[in-house]
Amino acid sequence: MTVMLENEHIRVCINEHGAELSEIILKKTGANYLWSGDAKYWGRHAPVLFPTVGKLKNDEYFIDGKRYSMHQHGFARDMDFEVEEKQRTRAVFVLKSDSETKKAYPFEFVLKIAYTLFENTIETPHIRSKIPTVRKCLSGSVPIRHFQRSFKSVMNMMTTSLKLRGKNHAAFCR
Repeated sequence: MTVMLENEHIRVCINEHGAELSEIILKKTGANYLWSGDAKYWGRHAPVLFPTVGKLKNDEYFIDGKRYSMHQHGFARDMDFEVEEKQRTRAVFVLKSDSETKKAYPFEFVLKIAYTLFENTIETPHIRSKIPTVRKCLSGSVPIRHFQRSFKSVMNMMTTSLKLRGKNHAAFCR
């Protein structure tokens, strides 16, 4: 199912599957600022990458000697999110841990992603909510505590704003 947000400047479509933006249309020009999602080349638009970004060696990691398997970029992009809030210019999507997510990521979590339109800008804060800070070692070699501070500051509130500047200008991140 798709959720549409709209104001006088832009129209945005977000798929509940993956909470993924699928269209960003500037009304003045009709231009779509997102990749089409042509499956012949790459069937996604703007996937949410959680709980990992990138690829783990052999698609696995270890906590307390137990092996966990996780594919590239985690699992959020392949799961259905719940729509927690829906207004004309704002929607909030939620993904919660369950028995399936715990097979790959053995922690309780609640991931919320809000999309809000302001004039010709889309703001997408990823709201930290019950996402654990891992203090263990992965694969017995890299202590996660070395990354704890940056993980906390990044996950407490990540905000990406896309401001559409017109037909011949690309969207940019701020």
